[in-house]
Amino acid sequence: MRRLPRIRAFLVLASLLSLWAPVPGRSENNAMSASAATPSPESEVASALASYDQTLRPDMLRQAADAAAREDGNPPADPAAAPAEARARVKMWTDILSRFRRDLDPGFDPTQPPSQAVQAPVVHGRRVFPLQRPADLTDPEERAALEKAIAERNTRVAQFERMATLAAVHGAVLEKAENSLRDARDVLGLSPAEIDAALAAADIAAADRHALHAAVAR
Repeated sequence: MRRLPRIRAFLVLASLLSLWAPVPGRSENNAMSASAATPSPESEVASALASYDQTLRPDMLRQAADAAAREDGNPPADPAAAPAEARARVKMWTDILSRFRRDLDPGFDPTQPPSQAVQAPVVHGRRVFPLQRPADLTDPEERAALEKAIAERNTRVAQFERMATLAAVHGAVLEKAENSLRDARDVLGLSPAEIDAALAAADIAAADRHALHAAVAR
């Protein structure tokens, strides 16, 4: 009878230890779950492009490019899946670059920023000098004209800054696309002829098509 408390204490301790013991295969299952939860590059690119189309934020194009290049250098476990993966990769890049064709002014020159000056409007036959604040003007027509001139200046500057950012992102994305398509050729085995055919049918700028063609031909 005296041994019963000790036996009970041992059983309680064993029960507690069993709760802390690792479950066989738990780490493997967690790794598989995490892998299954990772979105595909195609879905990430589509999501980033949808966000860009809605917001016109250039960083969304950079994010799309990072997703498109995520599997560079990693052949699929099943070699038979390589051609389909390569074709999907080419499409991701042409989808991304089509946004630059649509939104990037081909004649944009980053070395020619607009003037920061506000053009003085003429009201009642005299100029309204922009050194004044619109709120200080008592004449409503003069105040409205100066406000409009300031807004036009701000719009010009903002448009230039956005175009400069888009041009910089375009350069980085194009370079990444060149490397990724060469990888589709070398690692995934897609022929240069098939890549060129996809580029020829894509809605991308001629200069981008030429650059990608040259990259794949090297």
